[in-house]
Amino acid sequence: MASSSQVRDIHHYIMYENIQKLLTMHPNSVMFYDDEWISYNDDGTYQFEWSNDNRKSEVKMEQLGVWWNKTGIIEYFVKPSTSSTNALLYASFDNANLKLRRPCDGSQYSAEQLYLIADYTNPQFTVDTYRYIRAKNYTIFSLPPGSEQDTPTRSYLFKAFNRHIQNKHKKYNGDIIRAMNDFCEKTEVAFFVKGIDTFFNSFRKHYDEKIEISGDAIWILKTNLRFVLFECLHTVKTLYYA
Repeated sequence: MASSSQVRDIHHYIMYENIQKLLTMHPNSVMFYDDEWISYNDDGTYQFEWSNDNRKSEVKMEQLGVWWNKTGIIEYFVKPSTSSTNALLYASFDNANLKLRRPCDGSQYSAEQLYLIADYTNPQFTVDTYRYIRAKNYTIFSLPPGSEQDTPTRSYLFKAFNRHIQNKHKKYNGDIIRAMNDFCEKTEVAFFVKGIDTFFNSFRKHYDEKIEISGDAIWILKTNLRFVLFECLHTVKTLYYA
């Protein structure tokens, strides 16, 4: 039965141990995804937004969805605000999946387990989309709560594309596809490797801070328990000798 409702919970948060293992042992099995709405204004500038809920009807607005990893942008789609997302998303995912599973040397198609890291804490996929991707032998992870600053696509990739398109806004005249093709062609692999490394290091710092906080919390808990135990013993002793 088809369902266009949003997934309530992916149930798989990507944790430091997961990302460390994947990026060190299976780097080619990981793919990142996010999408953003881009409006083209009358003055020739662009504006990136998370959703198009507050858009003005007279403003041209398109959705950019990107699948990428350390090798570069694997696949992307650009969708007008008036059309359906699912068809373009499915087609672009299928293309990205084929590219990720078929090595450059043209050897046999791989059916191994792959991993998709969604760039947001709260799921943005519909139930149908989630099932469609999962059926292709993918585990879908989302970022854990409190790690919004670690988003690799929105905070790194889209930020760089925003600079690219703003600096040359007159060249593209609102043509997001042409701007994206130009960005893909002129951006070296080192940029994407740096993005993944930045994400990993930021995630590790976030993880270390959590451990430090947890360690302090355990020490405080033990101290408080000792104090409570002492007070209980003192009360019992006072009542006994009263």
